[in-house]
Amino acid sequence: MNALRHGVRALLLGAGALAPLCALAADDEIMVTDADLAAVGRLELEVHSNFSQGTNVSPGEGEFAPNHVLRITPELSYGLTRHWDVGLYLPVSLVPGRTFYYDGIKLRTKLSDAQPIADAARVYYGVQLEAADVNPGISRDRTSVEVKAIAGTQIGAYDFAINAIEQHDVPDRDLISPGYAFNLKLVRDLGHEVAVGVENYVSWSSTNTEAPVREIDKLSFLTVQWKARDWDLHLGLGHGWSNSPDRTIVKLVIGVPLQ
Repeated sequence: MNALRHGVRALLLGAGALAPLCALAADDEIMVTDADLAAVGRLELEVHSNFSQGTNVSPGEGEFAPNHVLRITPELSYGLTRHWDVGLYLPVSLVPGRTFYYDGIKLRTKLSDAQPIADAARVYYGVQLEAADVNPGISRDRTSVEVKAIAGTQIGAYDFAINAIEQHDVPDRDLISPGYAFNLKLVRDLGHEVAVGVENYVSWSSTNTEAPVREIDKLSFLTVQWKARDWDLHLGLGHGWSNSPDRTIVKLVIGVPLQ
């Protein structure tokens, strides 16, 4: 536990040192992060995909409009210890009028732990740090860094999780860095390897020279999760509110057995 706390503190300090140097990454993964880690010494694969129907207006100079864009992101994870794993994302997009577009690359590391609070309850917490290098069309600013605080609790059949996120761009051409987000989920286990839930994503950007807050985006999802043999499936149907450029989003996350 002490080692984990020291590791989390070092990770946050490192992220704070990098933050002034660091772009908003592509919206390739729509998930609320919990404390789950890859098994120690084991390589695991999740494939994140989502299809958006939204505005035909580009969110920024040279960036793709989100309407009818299919995003597919393989995520490879490897467990280093029972409290620490690392991951690699290789996102691609299918944009109308184009073939598959290679979005770039993202690296992440996550530290987490869980503590029992009752016979059928526990709390969990952790931190995740991501660094991204994305291609034009995804963002004007190619590089980014993101710090994500993770907290949650499981009580009986219910699982609640919250993420607090700060993300920085380098260089910040649009003067909207840093970006912030709060992601929440509530899931109920129905038994027989099936669970249903709701998710909510709220994000906004601050500016240095304009209004203090702008472009608040909201996404809400209904989700269903199930396991089929060694496969994990997560399906969600979402709607964009407020200034979100996405109106309807379908997402599917597949955990693929490698061993």
